Amino acid sequence: MFLQNLTIDETKTRAGKDFYDNFYIKINQMNKKYNKTISIIELPTFARNTQIQIFVEDRLINQFLVNPSEEFLENQVNFTINILDELFANDQNFKKEFSY
Repeated sequence: MFLQNLTIDETKTRAGKDFYDNFYIKINQMNKKYNKTISIIELPTFARNTQIQIFVEDRLINQFLVNPSEEFLENQVNFTINILDELFANDQNFKKEFSY
C-alpha cells in the first residue's frame, strides 16, 4: 500500500531543488489534491548534467534534462501539472466506467 498525498524530494542540485520547491508550492496552492505519491528524482547524466524524473507511484510521467533557468523550470512545473491533471482525469473516468 502506498502513502497518499505525498510528494517526495530526491533532488541533488540547486536547480533540482528549485524545481521541487516550485512544484510543491504550486500543487499545494491548488484546490484539488492528488491522492497518490509523487516522487521527484534527480539523476546524474552525461558530462556535468542531471536529469529529473517525475513518478506517480511507480509510473514515470515526465523526465527532462535540468536547465537552471527560472523560466525553463517554471515551464516544466506547469507541464508536469498538466500531465498530472490528465492522468488523474483519466483514472477517474476509468473508475466510473467499471463501477457497478
